[in-house]
Amino acid sequence: MIPLRSEPDHGIAGQTPYIKEMSLFGAGMNAMSQPRISTIFMSAMLTTGMLSGAASSAAAQTVNSANRNTLIQQNELQILENRLRRQQFQQQQQQFRAQDRQIAPQQRPVVPQMKPTCQLQPSGSSFVSTCR
Repeated sequence: MIPLRSEPDHGIAGQTPYIKEMSLFGAGMNAMSQPRISTIFMSAMLTTGMLSGAASSAAAQTVNSANRNTLIQQNELQILENRLRRQQFQQQQQQFRAQDRQIAPQQRPVVPQMKPTCQLQPSGSSFVSTCR
């Protein structure tokens, strides 16, 4: 069972605190050392990850010449495939543009328009036009 501290933390004598702090690490450690332990643990995990990444990159540099030639050929093949795809895409776009040019734009429909009813009304020494 986790021991609870019984002394009041709020500074009011004779009243029990609303929240009692639990000590998970026993009497030897205080509340400030809990975040420190997790920080140290996370630092160790990050360091381990960085070291394993460096070791794997060092292993990747020791590829023999046969594997290197295979990788170069795969790279060149990928480059050629990308060029071909790009050319095919450009040709397809040109065909689409040509089709769009062939389709005649539709003429605007003729819609009857009502003429506004405007009246000239005298206003002082001039006339004012009011349209509805």
